[in-house]
Amino acid sequence: MRDEGDVICRRRIELKKWILATLFSLSSVSAFGSNAIGQITEVRGGAHYGSAFTFKVSPEPSGLIACNTLDSRGHYVIDTNRAGGKETLSLVLIAYAAKKNVQVWGTNSCIAAGALVGEELETIAIQ
Repeated sequence: MRDEGDVICRRRIELKKWILATLFSLSSVSAFGSNAIGQITEVRGGAHYGSAFTFKVSPEPSGLIACNTLDSRGHYVIDTNRAGGKETLSLVLIAYAAKKNVQVWGTNSCIAAGALVGEELETIAIQ
Protein backbone atom coordinates (compact mmCIF):
# COMPACT_ATOMS: atom_id res chain seq x y z
CA MET A 1 0.00 0.00 0.00
CA ARG A 2 2.85 2.36 0.79
CA ASP A 3 4.43 1.86 -2.67
CA GLU A 4 1.17 2.83 -4.33
CA GLY A 5 0.97 5.99 -2.19
CA ASP A 6 4.55 6.91 -3.15
CA VAL A 7 3.74 6.50 -6.83
CA ILE A 8 0.69 8.75 -6.53
CA CYS A 9 2.71 11.34 -4.63
CA ARG A 10 5.47 11.33 -7.29
CA ARG A 11 2.88 11.69 -10.05
CA ARG A 12 1.35 14.67 -8.28
CA ILE A 13 4.75 16.30 -7.95
CA GLU A 14 5.49 15.70 -11.64
CA LEU A 15 2.09 17.12 -12.60
CA LYS A 16 2.71 20.23 -10.48
CA LYS A 17 6.12 20.71 -12.12
CA TRP A 18 4.56 20.37 -15.56
CA ILE A 19 1.81 22.88 -14.73
CA LEU A 20 4.33 25.40 -13.38
CA ALA A 21 6.57 25.01 -16.42
CA THR A 22 3.61 25.50 -18.75
CA LEU A 23 2.40 28.60 -16.90
CA PHE A 24 5.90 30.06 -16.90
CA SER A 25 6.34 29.52 -20.64
CA LEU A 26 2.94 31.09 -21.37
CA SER A 27 3.66 34.11 -19.20
CA SER A 28 6.89 34.81 -21.06
CA VAL A 29 5.05 35.22 -24.38
CA SER A 30 4.17 38.83 -25.20
CA ALA A 31 0.49 39.59 -24.78
CA PHE A 32 0.67 42.57 -27.11
CA GLY A 33 1.81 43.13 -30.67
CA SER A 34 2.87 46.55 -31.87
CA ASN A 35 2.56 49.68 -29.79
CA ALA A 36 2.76 53.43 -30.29
CA ILE A 37 2.51 56.76 -28.55
CA GLY A 38 1.46 59.65 -30.77
CA GLN A 39 -1.48 61.22 -32.52
CA ILE A 40 -4.12 59.61 -34.68
CA THR A 41 -3.63 61.13 -38.12
CA GLU A 42 -6.30 59.35 -40.14
CA VAL A 43 -9.44 57.25 -39.62
CA ARG A 44 -11.03 55.24 -42.46
CA GLY A 45 -14.31 53.40 -42.74
CA GLY A 46 -17.08 52.73 -45.23
CA ALA A 47 -18.49 50.03 -47.48
CA HIS A 48 -15.02 48.96 -48.63
CA TYR A 49 -14.06 48.10 -45.03
CA GLY A 50 -17.27 46.33 -44.01
CA SER A 51 -17.88 46.66 -40.26
CA ALA A 52 -14.23 47.57 -39.67
CA PHE A 53 -12.49 50.92 -39.30
CA THR A 54 -8.78 51.55 -39.66
CA PHE A 55 -6.64 54.30 -38.21
CA LYS A 56 -3.08 55.56 -38.44
CA VAL A 57 -0.83 56.76 -35.65
CA SER A 58 2.14 59.11 -36.03
CA PRO A 59 4.90 58.34 -35.39
CA GLU A 60 4.52 54.85 -36.84
CA PRO A 61 4.09 52.05 -34.27
CA SER A 62 7.04 49.87 -33.36
CA GLY A 63 6.76 46.16 -33.91
CA LEU A 64 4.19 46.17 -36.71
CA ILE A 65 3.31 42.58 -37.54
CA ALA A 66 3.93 41.05 -40.96
CA CYS A 67 0.29 40.19 -41.75
CA ASN A 68 -0.66 43.88 -42.01
CA THR A 69 -1.59 44.75 -45.64
CA LEU A 70 -3.10 48.17 -44.88
CA ASP A 71 0.05 50.03 -46.05
CA SER A 72 -0.84 53.74 -46.14
CA ARG A 73 -4.43 53.07 -45.05
CA GLY A 74 -3.64 52.57 -41.39
CA HIS A 75 -1.93 50.65 -38.66
CA TYR A 76 -4.79 49.22 -36.61
CA VAL A 77 -8.25 47.74 -37.24
CA ILE A 78 -11.38 47.95 -35.08
CA ASP A 79 -14.27 45.65 -35.93
CA THR A 80 -17.46 47.30 -34.71
CA ASN A 81 -19.28 43.94 -34.74
CA ARG A 82 -17.00 42.60 -31.98
CA ALA A 83 -17.69 43.18 -28.29
CA GLY A 84 -16.59 46.69 -27.33
CA GLY A 85 -15.84 47.62 -30.94
CA LYS A 86 -18.18 50.62 -31.13
CA GLU A 87 -16.95 51.94 -27.78
CA THR A 88 -13.33 51.60 -28.89
CA LEU A 89 -14.09 53.40 -32.16
CA SER A 90 -15.64 56.22 -30.10
CA LEU A 91 -12.40 56.63 -28.16
CA VAL A 92 -10.41 56.72 -31.41
CA LEU A 93 -12.71 59.38 -32.87
CA ILE A 94 -12.58 61.48 -29.68
CA ALA A 95 -8.78 61.41 -29.66
CA TYR A 96 -8.64 62.19 -33.38
CA ALA A 97 -11.05 65.15 -33.17
CA ALA A 98 -9.32 66.58 -30.08
CA LYS A 99 -5.83 65.98 -31.53
CA LYS A 100 -4.87 64.25 -28.28
CA ASN A 101 -1.90 61.94 -27.88
CA VAL A 102 -2.78 58.28 -27.50
CA GLN A 103 -0.98 55.17 -26.45
CA VAL A 104 -2.12 52.11 -28.40
CA TRP A 105 -1.31 48.41 -28.35
CA GLY A 106 -2.11 45.76 -30.94
CA THR A 107 -3.19 42.19 -30.29
CA ASN A 108 -0.38 40.63 -32.32
CA SER A 109 -2.99 39.14 -34.67
CA CYS A 110 -4.59 40.47 -37.82
CA ILE A 111 -8.26 40.79 -38.75
CA ALA A 112 -9.97 41.71 -42.00
CA ALA A 113 -10.90 45.24 -42.97
CA GLY A 114 -12.77 44.49 -46.18
CA ALA A 115 -10.26 43.03 -48.61
CA LEU A 116 -7.34 44.26 -46.48
CA VAL A 117 -5.88 42.88 -43.26
CA GLY A 118 -4.50 44.79 -40.30
CA GLU A 119 -3.53 44.32 -36.69
CA GLU A 120 -6.49 44.33 -34.34
CA LEU A 121 -6.41 47.06 -31.71
CA GLU A 122 -6.05 45.70 -28.18
CA THR A 123 -6.06 48.85 -26.05
CA ILE A 124 -6.12 52.62 -26.44
CA ALA A 125 -5.36 55.20 -23.79
CA ILE A 126 -6.01 58.89 -24.44
CA GLN A 127 -3.37 61.05 -22.80
